[in-house]
Order: sequence, then C-alpha cells, then structure tokens
Amino acid sequence: MPTTTSIPTTKKPYLHEVDLMRLFFICGVLFNHTINVFTDAMTSNTDLPYYTVRSIRMMFHYTRMGFLFMSGLVLMMNYYNRHDWPTFFKKRYKGSIWNFILLAIATLNSATTLDVSKFSLQYLSYVIHGNQSYMYFMLIVMQLYLLFPAIVWLFKRWPDHHNRILAISFATQLVLMITIKYYLQGLDTSSWLYWFKNYSINVFSYQFYFIAGAYMSLHHAEVYQLIKRHIKAIATVTLSLSLGTIVYYRIWNEKVLG
Repeated sequence: MPTTTSIPTTKKPYLHEVDLMRLFFICGVLFNHTINVFTDAMTSNTDLPYYTVRSIRMMFHYTRMGFLFMSGLVLMMNYYNRHDWPTFFKKRYKGSIWNFILLAIATLNSATTLDVSKFSLQYLSYVIHGNQSYMYFMLIVMQLYLLFPAIVWLFKRWPDHHNRILAISFATQLVLMITIKYYLQGLDTSSWLYWFKNYSINVFSYQFYFIAGAYMSLHHAEVYQLIKRHIKAIATVTLSLSLGTIVYYRIWNEKVLG
C-alpha cells in the first residue's frame, strides 16, 4: 500500500462514510443499553436464557473502540496541517462544560443520586476517575486530546513509514489486550495507582483504534480501494467474527476461563 498521504493541503475531502459510521455506532450503543435493560429485568442470572442474551450483547460491544477510531479519523483530517494547538485545546475541552451542566441538572432534580452541597468536589472526582454517568469515555477522549499533537508529529516525522507505525501500534495493542485479559486478572492491584489498575479509563488501552483512525484519514483513498477489492471477504469475516463473539463469550470466557 502506498505511504503517501491522501489529504490535499488546500481542501479537505468530505467522507460520507463518517456519517454512516456515526449511525452505526450510535445504534450499537442503543442495542447495548437495551439488552442491559432486559438482562437486569430477568429473574435468574444463571440460566441459559440469561447468558444467551448477554452473549448476543457482545456482538454490539464495538462502540467504544469505534468512536475512538472516528475521533482519530476526524481530528487528523481537520488538524493534520493546522498546528494552532491552543485553539484546538480550547475548542475540544469546551465540550466538557455541557457534561457539567447536565450533571448539575441531574443533581438538582435528584438529590438522592448526588449530594448537591458537595457537587463540585464530586464532579471533580468523577472527571478524574470517570466513574459516573459514562464519564469514562469523556476521560479517555480528554487524554487523547492531550496526546493528539504528539500523534500528528509522529505521522509527520516519518511520512514514509505510516504502515510501520500502524503495524507497531497493532502489535502493541495485542500485547496490552493479552496482558490485561490473562495476566492482570490474577494480580493484586489494590496498591496500584487508579489510572493503571483501571485500564478501562487508561488511554493507552485504546491507542491502536485512535492511531488506525488517524491512518485511515491520511490514506483513505488507498484503504477505500483495498476494501472495495475485498469487500466480500471482509464482510464474510466480519459477520463470522460478530456471531463468533457469542461462542467466544459463552464457551471460552464463561466455561473455560470462568
């Protein structure tokens, strides 16, 4: 695959696929939470129907990684040739204000959930730990914003080695996932710093998805042609792996690994 970037310096292309991805990932979020409502309402959490529904839920558990991929794609497309980082940070972190407003409204409407008198301290804790109202994702994205200038520098520093950057990122992601799944589960991490033992809010646990999105932004024409040539094989493998998550969760995770 060519390593020359596809983004013109004068005019940014509009990728209609991004609109489809947004819809696709939003549907995944809705499916996830809808299935959670069903499993929470089930009287037994040990029988076959319960685990079957939970297994099906795993098919739609791609959204977190998908949105991070999209973030890398869109940010790289908009800022690869723009290095006004003060403006970038101001614009990106301004979005957290809406989260503060929504949580404040929730606090005023339901004092049983959050202590109104201690809201400021609580909100600071939620931002730091990402453990309230799905703020974990906001925490991950905020970390990514901090790293984004370094990611742009990485791709600009080695313009002829983008494939290698992607391959190294993918290999690193595999090592991290294997370590988390098969090694960290058996360790006593109670004395570890929060950011290390709660890997779900650690930005480096998702680095490949963001790097892959950035790569896609820079090489979308080549990647598009690659997908177009092999669309039948890619669709077949993707559908098989999606259905395979049911077996993977029910047999491997539950029966073998416990």
